[in-house]
Amino acid sequence: MSKTNSILNLIGIQDENTKLIEKNPIKTSGPNEIIYATLTYQPQGCCKCGIKNDGSIIIKYGTKTSRITLSGLEKNRYLVLKKQRFQCKACGQTFIAQTSVVDKYCYIANQVKRKSLDLSRETICKTTNARLCHISEATVQRICNAEVLKYKGYGQRLPSNIGIDEFRYRNQTMAFDYIDNDSGNILGILPNRRIKDIKDHFYNRYNLKERKKVQTVTTDLNAGYIHMIPELFPNATIILDRFHLVQLMTRALDRTRIKVMNRLKKGNNTDQKRYRRLKRYGKMLKLKSKDISFTDYKLYYLFGYFTAQMIVDKLLAYDELLKRTWEVYQCFMRAVDQRDGVAMSTLIHTNWSGISPFMRKSLRTLRKYSHLLTNAIESPYSNGLIEGTHNTIKRMTHNGCGYRNIENLSNRILIMNNLKTKSRKAVV
Repeated sequence: MSKTNSILNLIGIQDENTKLIEKNPIKTSGPNEIIYATLTYQPQGCCKCGIKNDGSIIIKYGTKTSRITLSGLEKNRYLVLKKQRFQCKACGQTFIAQTSVVDKYCYIANQVKRKSLDLSRETICKTTNARLCHISEATVQRICNAEVLKYKGYGQRLPSNIGIDEFRYRNQTMAFDYIDNDSGNILGILPNRRIKDIKDHFYNRYNLKERKKVQTVTTDLNAGYIHMIPELFPNATIILDRFHLVQLMTRALDRTRIKVMNRLKKGNNTDQKRYRRLKRYGKMLKLKSKDISFTDYKLYYLFGYFTAQMIVDKLLAYDELLKRTWEVYQCFMRAVDQRDGVAMSTLIHTNWSGISPFMRKSLRTLRKYSHLLTNAIESPYSNGLIEGTHNTIKRMTHNGCGYRNIENLSNRILIMNNLKTKSRKAVV
């Protein structure tokens, strides 16, 4: 291997038609490293009229010099490339020699674009990406937008299992997104969650044949989504996300505890002590009964040496309403944990007495969607993958990425999510 080829390979140029100049091919000027090279070859034909080259029909017709930005580490690295210009005698048109180093009409090397895309997968801001690649922030965004075009357009394919949800991105504005529930790839992001706009998006992007292939759609308790899904996906089964069901019941229990605490706070010294205990150990009431230890004694502040089960029993003894509400909560958690649809149906249709109005309201909500609870309990799918994606979005915005334009934000999210090779199973 010649010294010239070694230098070209070292800087990531493997085009056989690109050659370094013979004398002083590399020069340093302050923070810049400049590499001088030429590009020439014998063209197969005219790219204007299409006539084949017989050796004399296309002639060399001067050169054009371009300064191309390369990928560098400490210094700004540029390639000053003298490209051969050709003229076709048949049509009289001229054209420039092309190379795999850089796209036509572009002055940023493809290796820089690939590096920028790699950095865009990470939760770093555009400013850092631009500084590492020695390009502008606008160029970083243009590279992302160009890459994402392949994921958009009418006639796209839909997977068998999808999940839908929304996230907050700017000034309390909510955006809608949906993903492949098997691979975790984001399929699309909309700037708002209005039902009309969501329907228009699916109608314009996917034909009816493709939408009929969807077998399951996982969603939260948003009534608008639940009524919209049968219209968009005629053959899909609606699966309520178990996390939101558990969250519904947990909040009812927590609000009941707070109501009891507020009453005890205004009482005598004994009641105020109970208030402090409920405030400090309220999280114990949220534990599943099977996870509460009744054998391990520990020193608990405000109690002494007790087991976790003894602590829970004492807290529940402070108020009968709290105790009955906690019992309903435990029945619900047991049904979810055991994937028991029959037990869940019995729970929500039982006329419970002595429970708080918060828990009664939650049970009323579950009864409203009782026809969907069996799917939610027994299905292996949930919105875990899409919630994990939202966590990535939050980390990105916290790092100072600060996208005002939802289109640019959605393109960045698609780059971060879909360019990663991964194979996931359903999140149980």
